Amino acid sequence: CWPGAPDCPGLYVVALTHLEPIPVNAGDRRLAARCIKVDHTNCKFGKSRDLALRQRAYWRTFGREFVRFRPVALLEDIDAAERSVLARLSAWRVRGSTGRPNEWLAGISASEVEQIAVRVLAQSGIEFRAFDVADWPGPEATGHDTPRPPGT
Repeated sequence: CWPGAPDCPGLYVVALTHLEPIPVNAGDRRLAARCIKVDHTNCKFGKSRDLALRQRAYWRTFGREFVRFRPVALLEDIDAAERSVLARLSAWRVRGSTGRPNEWLAGISASEVEQIAVRVLAQSGIEFRAFDVADWPGPEATGHDTPRPPGT
């Protein structure tokens, strides 16, 4: 499986380049006024059963040109993996109006989140395959909108 293939489960980090804060539920007017707002200083760590679909959802919400979506690890047990990593990221999690922490982070870079995630997964014993975006030349070179591991 590679990000972009159907049903490719894994963990990801998404960062935005918006200078002005935008609601995380910008696509839903009912929720947009009440939800947290994020910008280029935030990133989000999350899980998805289909990384390509998740990336496109961010494009729809925030605008493709403003989204930096990066797969971190390919794995099946995304629920346990996400819980383990989010526990380690608790100090950076943004709290909404209800006080509950969510997956959006502040005060930490996307690359730091990636490093922490891979380290936590390696220590946890959860089986995963790390994804190195440095090996991806980009959609212009590959003809794909999402990263592919080398040799695929």
